[in-house]
Amino acid sequence: MAEQRRVYLDRLRGLAVLVMIEVHVTNALLAPGFRTNSTFRAVDFVNGLVAPAFLFCAGVAAGIKPHPLARDARRSMVLLVLGYLLHISGALRGDWASVFQADVLQVIALALMAVALLGRVPLTRCVAGAIAIAIVALTPKMHGLDTSGWPAILRPYINDSVTTQFPLFPWAAYVFAGAACARWAPNGLALIGVAALTIGFTHVAMTIRFGVVTVFTAALSLIDTRPLGKLDDLLSLFGRRSLLVYFAHIAIVYGTHPLSLRSLVGATLSPIACAGVWIAVTASMALLATKAPRVAMP
Repeated sequence: MAEQRRVYLDRLRGLAVLVMIEVHVTNALLAPGFRTNSTFRAVDFVNGLVAPAFLFCAGVAAGIKPHPLARDARRSMVLLVLGYLLHISGALRGDWASVFQADVLQVIALALMAVALLGRVPLTRCVAGAIAIAIVALTPKMHGLDTSGWPAILRPYINDSVTTQFPLFPWAAYVFAGAACARWAPNGLALIGVAALTIGFTHVAMTIRFGVVTVFTAALSLIDTRPLGKLDDLLSLFGRRSLLVYFAHIAIVYGTHPLSLRSLVGATLSPIACAGVWIAVTASMALLATKAPRVAMP
């Protein structure tokens, strides 16, 4: 069962990578005039599922196969450092607020370390679920908290009163929810997802995203042993090399250097042109993921 779950988790991560590339290409290159119609709003909703999928997947993987605490601590530290390195160019401009912002990698790192510690207490998955709910419930209070006197490196983890993309409140809830759902059968996951889609909570948009991601995870789990042909090859490849592709495509699309697509092209393209760039960047990332040597995490 554990091996099957690793297969569907690779597919889920791989699919999230595919959409992630589209998200960043669209955000960087789509002309403003195309961002107001209903089609863009539908695409934007799908794009909003990428980060929840990555975070939920990280939690599920941690819940399925716990590792020695020392290994989890090392991996979390590596992810934490990589998250800050992603914005290190801000230091060259003296923009330390952008360097210290919380990114998805920092959220994964800190939440996974907490999940690893939870693995040493009874009823781990129940506690993880309770923490996920508590994070969502506390988010409005934390977002209203005055952190002006806090150290600059800590403020982005609490709320978005400073430059940040992923404060722990509410984003870490997806990781804990994933850990809580780690050993549920597909039918149970589907029921959880449907319940999330029908029951309102503090953050309705967040609950809807959680419901969609959970239902989709259940569907992938049900077809886990069925081959998907070339699509399976691509999804599994991206699922295994997601960290490499994350960094590489960010440099190509969003980099501050003059050869990035954002610098060369800017927000000037039509949807069809963006789709072509998405395909081209995806193909280059597939080639990189295939050819680049694999470096094992500590």
